[in-house]
Amino acid sequence: GEINTMDIKYLVSLSCKLKRAQERVTSAQLRWKQLMEHSRLFSALMDDGMESMMSNDEGGDNGGTNANLLSPSSSTPKCCHKLRYSLQRLWIRCLRYPTYRSLSLITFVLSAFVLLSEVTLAAPLNLSPFSWTLHALDNYHYSNSTTQIIFQIC
Repeated sequence: GEINTMDIKYLVSLSCKLKRAQERVTSAQLRWKQLMEHSRLFSALMDDGMESMMSNDEGGDNGGTNANLLSPSSSTPKCCHKLRYSLQRLWIRCLRYPTYRSLSLITFVLSAFVLLSEVTLAAPLNLSPFSWTLHALDNYHYSNSTTQIIFQIC
């Protein structure tokens, strides 16, 4: 088992290992950076650090511990800092999770409709939820051809 360092197979395997190691290092650095950004974001939310962020921007040091995802960018006018901070805080504290849950439920229901339509395709009765929707729209004299075309495609 002596390793010949001039063997081409050994050099190829070493090169592959080096490339994989570089990819893992880059991935770990990106994950660390994202983790630190989220940590700063949640620290600012917990500390309600609007004042410290505003004084940090005036000082010119934006790479310190107070720099976070809520800090206003240099392209944003000074008058919009408080509004932007308030909207981001509202989104993160109150709206983000209910919005994600609602979207996931809507996606689940639409997926179930598609699966139900596919399963009942060979049935003699029309059991497709999309067909039910089209018939319901026809009953209300809703004649928007774009909506009907989209439902018929689905």
